[in-house]
Amino acid sequence: MIFLSRPIKGGGGILLVYLQPGASRDEIVGVFQDRLKIKIKARPIDGEANRCLVEFLSEKLGISKKHLNLIKGLQSRKKDIFIDLQYEEVFTLLSQMHNLNN
Repeated sequence: MIFLSRPIKGGGGILLVYLQPGASRDEIVGVFQDRLKIKIKARPIDGEANRCLVEFLSEKLGISKKHLNLIKGLQSRKKDIFIDLQYEEVFTLLSQMHNLNN
């Protein structure tokens, strides 16, 4: 899975996202520039698109928002999101989510 980093020491993984804000609906589009491309309805004003992205991923993965931490790309379309779970669990959740959208 090219859009998931290698395991992080201590557990977890980094999800690489390419965000397209201002879309007509929230959805996972596929892979773009080795990142998971996600469209979000929210506009990138006052961090609203970032908040909606975390909420969307929380719902899609079935995990609490407290396990998702935007660590890079606050003002960029390219975002790195740390998922604070065991790496194997992160990989399984992302695989299931990606398969549901294909």
